[in-house]
Amino acid sequence: MNRKQIKEQAARYAKFVEWSDEDRCFIGRCPGLFGGGVHGNDEARVYKELCDTAHGYFSIAARVGSMASAQRW
Repeated sequence: MNRKQIKEQAARYAKFVEWSDEDRCFIGRCPGLFGGGVHGNDEARVYKELCDTAHGYFSIAARVGSMASAQRW
């Protein structure tokens, strides 16, 4: 996969950023790829990091040659 294909693949997944009263911060998740793990006090920054993480997920998949291998990441 080239960079454009990786970006297009990552864009196909819904990304959500929500405030958590329990954690007292924004939580970013991409349900089709990963549940949580991206968090912070700045909603826009959390969303950017969430997009970067999804992009990184597909970059790893492209390097190892399969989504199954990337899912262990």
